[in-house]
Amino acid sequence: MSHQPYDNWLYDEAKLSNEQASALQTHLQECRQCSEQYQAWKAVNAQFRSVTVESPQAGFSQRWRASLGERRLRQQARQIRQFFLILMTAALFTLLMLVITLLTTTSPLNLLVSVYQSLIRLVIEGNHIQHVFLPLLGSLPPVISIAVWIILSSVLGLLSILWIGSVWRISHLGVFQK
Repeated sequence: MSHQPYDNWLYDEAKLSNEQASALQTHLQECRQCSEQYQAWKAVNAQFRSVTVESPQAGFSQRWRASLGERRLRQQARQIRQFFLILMTAALFTLLMLVITLLTTTSPLNLLVSVYQSLIRLVIEGNHIQHVFLPLLGSLPPVISIAVWIILSSVLGLLSILWIGSVWRISHLGVFQK
């Protein structure tokens, strides 16, 4: 038996037309399932309507607003701790997997030789880069070298000032300051 549109009409708060109300009543007399459902809905609805709304104690809003800042700070600290815990756990897990992979696939002596070769290659490549760029820098006029150093120093100084200002702002005003 099809229960549509009667299922919708049972819970509809809007007024039904006379024809719809008559069809619903006829269906409720014929269908035991819908009749039980309707009686249960009426009981629940009556309980909802009979409940009185409690008023909060005096000063509740002020106490809640006063504790809001502290609760936000605690929540932020908890989120930061969780983030770093997850980050450290992931890093340790990755390091553990790397060590296990390296120990199972190569011998410690081969690993040591490989690290040593990589370090030597790094020094040799640095030496090659030095031999390429030092002559280029030596051939530039001194004004360009001085200008490059002044620009780099200015940028680093500006970034340092911005970093110090950001640290000061966060430590004195907090993150949520508007």
